[in-house]
Amino acid sequence: MYIKLYSKDAVVRTMTAMQRTGRFAHTYILTGDKGFGKKTSALYIAMSLLCDNGNACGECCQCRRILSGQHPDVIIPEKDKRSKIYTVDLIREKVVADAIISPNDCDRKVYILPDCEDWKDASQDALLKVTEEPPPSVYFIFTARNKGIFLPTLISRAMCIEIPEADRESCRECLADLGKYSDEQIKQAVNAFGGNIGGCIGYLDGDEELTHMARSAERAALDIAGRNEYDMLAVLTEFSSDRENLRQLLGMIIKIVRDGSAMQVKGDTDLLGCSEKAVNALTNSLSAERLTAIYKELCRVSEMCTMNVNAAVAAAMLAGICCS
Repeated sequence: MYIKLYSKDAVVRTMTAMQRTGRFAHTYILTGDKGFGKKTSALYIAMSLLCDNGNACGECCQCRRILSGQHPDVIIPEKDKRSKIYTVDLIREKVVADAIISPNDCDRKVYILPDCEDWKDASQDALLKVTEEPPPSVYFIFTARNKGIFLPTLISRAMCIEIPEADRESCRECLADLGKYSDEQIKQAVNAFGGNIGGCIGYLDGDEELTHMARSAERAALDIAGRNEYDMLAVLTEFSSDRENLRQLLGMIIKIVRDGSAMQVKGDTDLLGCSEKAVNALTNSLSAERLTAIYKELCRVSEMCTMNVNAAVAAAMLAGICCS
């Protein structure tokens, strides 16, 4: 078994440099949007730390057990079943108290805590001492959409790595390597989700949430073409309870509007978005100048969604501007 990282050069370079020196950071924070490969990168780091050959070979006993989820020295605590977060008690029992116990099979043990978006400061506080003075054999990997959810003290002790979206060619290569999808399916998925490999796989495997998002992006673009402000607002409002989901939806609408603008200027273009139908509607009803202005506004609001903005208010404002 081999783990291939697509467009994740920062992770590979970081671990390769540490392997050369034999000195590894004890805490890692991996950030990036859902579907960008944070969990895959976390497994790669764990393999780099535990690999018998010292290079995340994917072939040795340790790497194979990590990839199969069977390694006793790679601990991935489950979130509290009721609250769906890493509670203080869970952190103290499953991580802090367990960290002082020697590894089972290797000289090192790795704790991976994915999707840390919702945990509280108190849970992070419980980790401060063990991350400041970790046992020599213990390593921690945390993942989240952005670094801002972590306490500055925890950030200061960690190697922070931003996991980028794969480029489209690498995404197509990854989907083809899986051997499950036709060329047309791959094209459709990449048009909808760009280089978001996890998003493309989920979409192709019938993830209802992702399929609904692609259809919603098409509906919103058609509403822009028809100047249906309230219908567009209804689409955006459905996603406005989560700024990251709204931003992902806006990213898909942006690609469709970009296609419409390019079509107006060039007359023909390779489509980046998920709906040829919506592109045709936009080009038939709006000028290139108007589409460019809408594109810029969509980009501006999408950027606002990375900040502490009221998503519902931003959605209402955006629908009014795009459909005026």
